[in-house]
Amino acid sequence: MSETNEPRTPQTTRPSRMDALATLPIFFKLKGQRAVLAGGTEPALWKAELLAAAGAHVDVYAGQFAEGFAHLAAHPPAGSITPHTRAWTPDDVKGAAIAIGAIPDDAEASAFVAAANTAGAPVNVIDRPEFCAFQFGAIVNRSPLVDRWGGACFRAGNPFAVGSASAARVQTLGRSSEALAPRRQSPRRRYAGATPFLGSVH
Repeated sequence: MSETNEPRTPQTTRPSRMDALATLPIFFKLKGQRAVLAGGTEPALWKAELLAAAGAHVDVYAGQFAEGFAHLAAHPPAGSITPHTRAWTPDDVKGAAIAIGAIPDDAEASAFVAAANTAGAPVNVIDRPEFCAFQFGAIVNRSPLVDRWGGACFRAGNPFAVGSASAARVQTLGRSSEALAPRRQSPRRRYAGATPFLGSVH
């Protein structure tokens, strides 16, 4: 060993606490809150049901509504759904806790986002990520345990369809959540009335 070698000083290194996130996964508590939905399409129908299931009072504005809206409004999973057969206006967004749009036109989507921003409401335009302040993901509902997952490139073609790898992941999550139920009750009894659903939605 060479006599010129200097003693080494130990150095403390710490692993990174967290890697970078593309988006922040959060959950909105909407029970008793007002939600605004612009559009009466099939994707809007799914969003109306989702918002109502979270306990929101959903005001839906559209010139016409897809089949199923009337039944959903009469029998919401929770909260309430009120269809308004007219176009939305900026005043409609005031006081909303969340604003969702099913709007294909760029100019109208921009106006909707501007109205939501002015009202201080988080905004999402379905399948238009460039207009979204937040995104929806796939959901496994084992309420009160709810698992949400998704990503920046997670798009919605069919609101109930995902790829095979994604479906396998969700099925695994569903089985994991069932395992958390008290052993003295079967998953069927533990979650009676809380049917799990899967949606790949933006």
